[in-house]
Amino acid sequence: MLSSLFTSRLTISSAEERLDQYRLNAGELCTISKARDIVDDAFKYWRLQISPRDRFSLTIGYDEDSRCVTDFSEASCARVNELFELNDEDDTCRMSVELIVHKTVQHQRLSLYAPALLGAYLESTPTLQVLKVLAGRMEGALIFECFAPIAAATSSSISFQCSADTAANTGDQQQEINRKSVFEIFQDNCFSRTLPGIFVPQDFNLTTATGVRGIDNFFKKARTLVSAIFIASSAELDDKDHLEYRICGYKTIAGTGPLDDLTEGSDILYKLVTWAYGDGGNADKIGLARNVLSLYITELKNLSNHPEIIHAIHSNYQIYLKENVESYLEVKGKITDILVDAVKKTHDLVDSFIDSLKNGIFVLLTFVLTVVVVNGLKDTSTSAIFSSTYIWVVVILCLLMSIWVFSARSSSLSQFDRAFDSIEELLKRNYHGVLQLAEVDNALNPVRISNRDYLRSQSTHYVRVWLLIVLLLITGFVIGNVLFVQASTASNSALPLTPTQVPVPNPVNKQAAPSPGTFEHTNQLDRLKPTNALDRRVNLRHGKSD
Repeated sequence: MLSSLFTSRLTISSAEERLDQYRLNAGELCTISKARDIVDDAFKYWRLQISPRDRFSLTIGYDEDSRCVTDFSEASCARVNELFELNDEDDTCRMSVELIVHKTVQHQRLSLYAPALLGAYLESTPTLQVLKVLAGRMEGALIFECFAPIAAATSSSISFQCSADTAANTGDQQQEINRKSVFEIFQDNCFSRTLPGIFVPQDFNLTTATGVRGIDNFFKKARTLVSAIFIASSAELDDKDHLEYRICGYKTIAGTGPLDDLTEGSDILYKLVTWAYGDGGNADKIGLARNVLSLYITELKNLSNHPEIIHAIHSNYQIYLKENVESYLEVKGKITDILVDAVKKTHDLVDSFIDSLKNGIFVLLTFVLTVVVVNGLKDTSTSAIFSSTYIWVVVILCLLMSIWVFSARSSSLSQFDRAFDSIEELLKRNYHGVLQLAEVDNALNPVRISNRDYLRSQSTHYVRVWLLIVLLLITGFVIGNVLFVQASTASNSALPLTPTQVPVPNPVNKQAAPSPGTFEHTNQLDRLKPTNALDRRVNLRHGKSD
């Protein structure tokens, strides 16, 4: 402690420590030799006891003269000793010492030189003013590095540690994130213009007492204040530490009184807040706590008379959960029915697509059978059935039917997507107050994905079947055209039926008899050609010649 240097040598006139500075004033009549010793000890020990992150000013006066220094260098010490050079060693004059340390937060650390003095400051200063100063020095966490004996104590963001403990820490990043989350819930459910910064009740809940009465009392009072603000519908604190609050439950609780009146129920208030702002269902918990409070008390100061209120709130919450579970199961059952109906509609879409495909196949088969039967009745050759004209008709018909099949597949997928979009919108609109949107998505998305995959796979399978049928049909007509039509055309061009030239009789010798070979060849030609009147006359003439 900085003041211990003067305990037996100077009279301490004033000593004060706040969050922003430490101030010490001392004075006494003393000789020059005693004054020199005091200066030497001050430079020797305070150099070690004042944190290097803090700034200070030391003013030493002697015999109505003074020197002010801001460091503990040898030059500063020599400058102070100049006060004693013009006086005799045995002269006695009044010596005064004033030390002001301006404290600075660095790496979330703040110096604490006299815990008892800080406790006195916290007790004598309005709570709201202290919280404002503290909020200005909070950077997520705050470590009071004590240069005097103190019991180690810590909360979720504030701790008291001895300066020798270099491993001090106030909490990990997860605690900081949780603290911000709690404050966000508070902003959604409560209103207060009083509370500075983003304090939460956990900030002032010390795990152990520091042993300094003023500090422990302030932290308990601050925890009570923040807990009351967090559980009330609205609350305001004035500069005289009077709290005005309103709690809207089954009945309305409203009151105004000193903050100290609530300290006896501080533990109950803190338990209520930590439960209400715990994991899950925070808005419901806060509302339920207010309802039960309004049934038990008419003022917050009476809370200490009803320790059973915690069990009452827990019991009511269990009943509330049971009712909610029944409603939840009912809603889940309705959602299941909707999903089952959606699955049935998916299968209906597949059946509808299959029917469309069957109709397309029926049209093609009807065309093929019609071509074959009609040409068969007309006794037309196979070259007419597999002609190029029919091939083009088949190709165009297959192309048109393929477009129709692909359109039917695309239409089925579009109908499926529109149906599930409508179901999703319906569920989120009707059950947003019962189910979270994420839960609706978790119930709907797996069914949607699996059913769409089923519809896509089935439609793809039947489209492949359709393409195979179309390919076989067109290939069959092309092969028929090659085998029957083109082969027939090639054979006709290779073996043309042309008449054999008959030798013309020599005009000089008209009566010359034809050779036997000529008659045989002529008879063969006669048998090949169709008979008519001219042919009969020629044959008759040949017979007479014979």
